[in-house]
Amino acid sequence: MSALVEEVTSLLEPTVAAHGFDLEDLTVTGPPAHRVITVIVDSDEGGSLDALADLSRELSTRIDDAPGPEVAGLAAFTLEVTTAGVGRPLTAPRHWRRARGRKVVITLTAGGALTARVGALHDDASGVQVVERTQRGPKVRELLLTDVASARVEVEFGDPAPAELRLCGLDDEQIAARTQTGRVSRASAASDTTRSEVSKSGVADSGISDGPVVQSVEKGNK
Repeated sequence: MSALVEEVTSLLEPTVAAHGFDLEDLTVTGPPAHRVITVIVDSDEGGSLDALADLSRELSTRIDDAPGPEVAGLAAFTLEVTTAGVGRPLTAPRHWRRARGRKVVITLTAGGALTARVGALHDDASGVQVVERTQRGPKVRELLLTDVASARVEVEFGDPAPAELRLCGLDDEQIAARTQTGRVSRASAASDTTRSEVSKSGVADSGISDGPVVQSVEKGNK
């Protein structure tokens, strides 16, 4: 981790947490004359455009007022605050909890892989229930997280089977919302990212999709 990334992470993480988000990743790219700071956040509720807009503005102010030598040297920068979106890897217990009902591709430490839906996370976060499709119908399987080498949420373009979602522990309201999301995803399949450009004048454009929600704030000269 570079000194700049470390300094920006330490600077922004408390503000991210104060807004109810987890800081999943932070990168700094681009030339010194104009850095691009990308902040990836997540929460149990996801992230609305309004919530990310508020967070983006406060993070931008934090960077502007930073006393640290690395951050203070940023004459111009673009700050992008984004949710992880579908397709993200599941690397912590909270990721499995938030992916409940999602289809995931899992690589096992013992070898082999499986595709299943995420069910309930164990109370002690040591494992998770997954729902597999079989010739006899969907089946619940217990899986220890220590047996998972990697796992990634898979993008779906069709409605999930309600029976599978019910085995994942979703109620009727959640199932209805999830299948509606599938219809919206198909209608907007050409775009897997929700983006809203934010400046001092406000929000320029926005949309809804199954991809990440992005807020951008630009400071200084391009």
